[in-house]
Amino acid sequence: GVILNCNPAAEKMFEQDKEELTGKMIPTLASPEKPIHNEIQTLLKSTYETGNESRFEFLGQRHFNSFQVEILLSRSTYFDQAVIIAAARDLTPMRQTEEQLIEKTRFLGSLIENNTSMVYVVNRLGNMELVNKKWEEVTGISRSEALGKSAEQLFSNFATTNQEVADFNKVMQGETIE
Repeated sequence: GVILNCNPAAEKMFEQDKEELTGKMIPTLASPEKPIHNEIQTLLKSTYETGNESRFEFLGQRHFNSFQVEILLSRSTYFDQAVIIAAARDLTPMRQTEEQLIEKTRFLGSLIENNTSMVYVVNRLGNMELVNKKWEEVTGISRSEALGKSAEQLFSNFATTNQEVADFNKVMQGETIE
């Protein structure tokens, strides 16, 4: 697990120059909060012996902060010597994007769920994919009963008169019944 060489991207990621990184053991790049010595040694040995690539995430350490790092290990040859190539990337931007996406998804889900209008989504096959609380209140059908079923399956017993059928069709087309 000794670093033999590195590129400028690794220098920038770990905020160390090539001379500082060369000769270090990979576990020394991990945050002291979450040491990785045993895990990385197992993966290095497995990759070296089998030739199968391994992927590993750990909490890396820069001068004053820690960050998520992903390393892809693969066996190769370096100056006629069998070695493990470790390609690392900083996962911070991806994790930040994931968090933003989760937050926006929660916000939009809350808008749909708490909307005072009936909200439902039907897939191409005509089956319910989403219904909100108001839809459940108005129809009297629970979400668990509705999801995956077509409007015809859900409402066939309700529409008994021509007017009820007409009203049902209006509702399914997004119109308001008064």
